[in-house]
Amino acid sequence: MNKINSLVVTATVTGKRQITIPKEICEHLNINVGDRVIFREKGGSIVMERDELADDYKLTVDKSFKYNFIIPFHTVTDALVMNDTALFDSVFEMGEEAIKKGGKTIIQKEYTNSPPEIMRVIDSIDELNEVKEKLRNTK
Repeated sequence: MNKINSLVVTATVTGKRQITIPKEICEHLNINVGDRVIFREKGGSIVMERDELADDYKLTVDKSFKYNFIIPFHTVTDALVMNDTALFDSVFEMGEEAIKKGGKTIIQKEYTNSPPEIMRVIDSIDELNEVKEKLRNTK
């Protein structure tokens, strides 16, 4: 007798009609986080199986991926006017993180009825700190 024929496990359906696939099933079918499964009707029962074709199309994250961080100018000026130094500093810290990861920090003005206007594109931490200090000193 095949081992799967003697394998009996249960799962509970949640309010969203979801179930957690029991560990024993995952191990037997070699199902890992992110894998796809197929449910099909067979002889009046529902059969679940690992989607072997989906393996060919798995998405991976490119480790060299770079992202840019956009600072809305009004956020910076509002923080300065309200004397919210924590917000002001955190915005520039996020910009620094983007630059450290190879991206850029973009300061832009946003308008209600037209596209945003890019005021400055910053690609070095020194330049970002220079802009930060200039803005801080203009309040």
